[in-house]
Amino acid sequence: ESDFYFGYKGKLDDHLGYQIGLTTFYYSPGWESTGYETILGLTYDNLTLTAQTMLNDVSYGNAGDTYFLASYTQPLWEGFTGKAQLGAYYYKKTGDFLPESDTSFSFRHATLGVSHPLGNSGATMSLDYIIGGKDRYDIKQDNTAVLGLSYTF
Repeated sequence: ESDFYFGYKGKLDDHLGYQIGLTTFYYSPGWESTGYETILGLTYDNLTLTAQTMLNDVSYGNAGDTYFLASYTQPLWEGFTGKAQLGAYYYKKTGDFLPESDTSFSFRHATLGVSHPLGNSGATMSLDYIIGGKDRYDIKQDNTAVLGLSYTF
């Protein structure tokens, strides 16, 4: 899988920002798996609301499926940052590849996390606890902890 992100983030003033973009999830071979998704978002200070909408039917989603995410970040102490997120999905019931969904809207996950930069290297470590919701077939997802390392350049 190769993911390509194209987008733009901007600020309207000191508190309000926005983002617009397009993501391509490319699988080779597999035209039925290559997906295109838009992202629209608004930010007010530490709160971000986004909506990501699938543009085509693929083996893992239907055109019109929309993922909503509310994220709140807060500086803590000694360079640590806290994060809280809520995710939900609107599912289009039918598509070319998936059987009809059992639900049209579902709580997908809640995440609580903390992160900290590793010096001035551009690397950041993180620890998230994810409380699983339900998928398009109303199946409960597992809770899990995720240890992460990211690098920004």
